[in-house]
Amino acid sequence: MLKRSPATAVATLIALGLSLLVSTPALALDAPPGEEQTVVAPEGGDTQTPAAAPAEPTPAPSPSAAPQRQPAAAAASSYPTQLYGVALYVYKKLDPAKPAAWTNSGPQTLVLSDVDNTSEDANEWFTSFHPGLLPEGVCGDGWAIQQDKVKFTGSFSFPDEIHPPVDGIGWPPLYDAMHDELSEYTVVPDCEEPVTECSPANPSYPTGPSHPVCPEVEAFPTVTPPTCTAPGNYSLPSVDHVSWLRDGSPIAPGDYDAPAASSVTVTAVAAPGWVLKGGVYDPVGSTWSFTWPLDFPKPPCVEPQLVGSITAVCRGDVPIISYSVTLIDPDHQTAGDEAVLSVTDGVETYVFTPALGTLSHGQTLSGERLWPGATVDAEGNPTGWPGWEFDGTEWVPTAGNFAWTRADGVTAIITVNPDLTMAITYPPGDPDCTTDPPQDPPTLGVFPTNATLAPHCTANGGALLTLGLVDGVSFFDDVTYLIDGVVATRSTVDLAPGRYLVQAVVKNAGDGLDGPTEWRLTVTGGTACGELSTLALTGAELGLPLGAAAALLTAGAAILISRRRLREAE
Repeated sequence: MLKRSPATAVATLIALGLSLLVSTPALALDAPPGEEQTVVAPEGGDTQTPAAAPAEPTPAPSPSAAPQRQPAAAAASSYPTQLYGVALYVYKKLDPAKPAAWTNSGPQTLVLSDVDNTSEDANEWFTSFHPGLLPEGVCGDGWAIQQDKVKFTGSFSFPDEIHPPVDGIGWPPLYDAMHDELSEYTVVPDCEEPVTECSPANPSYPTGPSHPVCPEVEAFPTVTPPTCTAPGNYSLPSVDHVSWLRDGSPIAPGDYDAPAASSVTVTAVAAPGWVLKGGVYDPVGSTWSFTWPLDFPKPPCVEPQLVGSITAVCRGDVPIISYSVTLIDPDHQTAGDEAVLSVTDGVETYVFTPALGTLSHGQTLSGERLWPGATVDAEGNPTGWPGWEFDGTEWVPTAGNFAWTRADGVTAIITVNPDLTMAITYPPGDPDCTTDPPQDPPTLGVFPTNATLAPHCTANGGALLTLGLVDGVSFFDDVTYLIDGVVATRSTVDLAPGRYLVQAVVKNAGDGLDGPTEWRLTVTGGTACGELSTLALTGAELGLPLGAAAALLTAGAAILISRRRLREAE
């Protein structure tokens, strides 16, 4: 509806105040100011009395020009105030291709009206309105509007309908009119396509004489039953004017799997106005449909089996899991052919890697795997046992290192799908084969240690550190040396001035060391290369007098810095 200007609202308030003053003078001074004007669509119960029609219809306004003003007719009203009104009507054009005009107008229906304006300036044309006000049945193209303006004294209401060529109002009170396309004022909804009801009249349908002939479509699902190696399948084709339901719910065309021993109901539904060949007519929805119950029975397949054995044995003081399994699967149902060994106590689980190998129907896999936590050297000699750890001097029990596999209730499983599951117990051992570490740990070797520091002619007055050289023989590759916690990669190392911690540790748990295991060194650089007397080599426990050290440096002899061996408390 048109938004009116503040001047229009003021004029309306003045007119309303004058009306109240004329009708009720005693209350005129106390009446509150009127509210802003509101334009409403007419309702069936309108109680306003329409103005009397003239004795003879006045000629209709010309479509190209506004009608000429005529002398005002006498008004039978007790309210002498001059008022103005405007109304908007909707009509279907007689010829949709021609412009909107009185001569091209079908029956008109009132949509909006406003009869409370106090001046011609305030009596403005409507410029837009909500599409929800459109009369029922207004849709698509070919619609137009007519707006009429009236001037009256007293009361007046616009008629709900006008049937050209009779205008139903007359000139006067009409003093102006205009026509325009409906789409310029509101959004005109599209028309729904008419539904052709295709219902059977006799057995010869769809060519029965009392019903229209509707086009026919066909749609059928295709079904593949399940096999021993694959689920069933059904395909719903994409067909124009056909939709699908599965168990009563919409579903898109496509291919769908169906497990063995399952069932599903699918329905093809033709669009309104189309007949589904062989289908059933639904008079409520005016549609044709056909329903198929689809069953996918379980095929008679032999269940696959994995047969064989899983045992625990002790061989050469080493705990071992021995296995031999055969796959029986004549219908080739196994989901995977890789055999995997695992052990579990129901809480902890260990899976052996890599897998044991691959299996197919009739094949056998045999072999051995070390018990979890057991280790051997390159020659197969035992170097570790589950539930035990070596603390550097002896083997001690531990809750780690797969100790849980030594308890009762452990199960070994070989999985191919199906599985072979067997209870298994850690081998107890016997006099000829023990599955626990020996009381005295084996010693793989005892290696001497040494670290020698000598002056070295460098720009910064550094020193040369030699590691692992004892009596002219190098044992560097048999012992791990650390300089400030970093593993030395060479037996000789240039040291810049500074303090250093040198340590020797075994490379293997069973090895031993003969000699010091830690040196704390300080290298103090000189100011000139070659002046050995300026190089000071000191140690926390060197114990050599400075004079003797100077004599050794002068003679050019290498200084062997020996340190006490740091021993752990026995």
